Amino acid sequence: MENRIENYKEYQFEYSKIGQKPAVLCKKITARAKWGYKIEFNYFFSNEEKANQFVLDFKKKIDLWENRKQEEKNKKKEQLKKGLENDILKVGDIYYSSWGYEQTNIDFYQIIEVKGQYATFREICSKEVEGSMYSHGMACQVVPVKDSFHGEPIKKKMRFSEGGASCNISTCQYLGLYTSGEKGLYKSWYN
Repeated sequence: MENRIENYKEYQFEYSKIGQKPAVLCKKITARAKWGYKIEFNYFFSNEEKANQFVLDFKKKIDLWENRKQEEKNKKKEQLKKGLENDILKVGDIYYSSWGYEQTNIDFYQIIEVKGQYATFREICSKEVEGSMYSHGMACQVVPVKDSFHGEPIKKKMRFSEGGASCNISTCQYLGLYTSGEKGLYKSWYN
């Protein structure tokens, strides 16, 4: 095996021979890395055929990964297009967030403005569903009270999927469309 360098997409393969064993060093060229590249692998092989086969298999994995990334990108674009065409986001729609540790907090938000894939929310109050208090006294069902705003507006970029639109409003809060009607959502607390 002669010493040579082969480029493939953003990868560089350096073929060499250390003693009698062929070796291949693979670098991924990237501006984000400290030295301008990241080492993917640096392997010795028992013979040249195994080295060449390993590189071919690695190139196939690169192609599969890039195809999968492109498919996901196209799917997100299509979902965004469908979401905007179908007017999934509507002023007045109510979204909720269920969060907490050792308890279940429910926060409701109402859309007050929509611009493209951005929605502006304001938090709204909730009320207990009559007769829904659990026997232990620390849980009940709650429903939103439309137009009972409190808190400041929050503008968020929405993600679209088959199930509708959603977004994160913090590291522990995810907003999804409220669809439970008068049944409400489970809320618990500790005294």
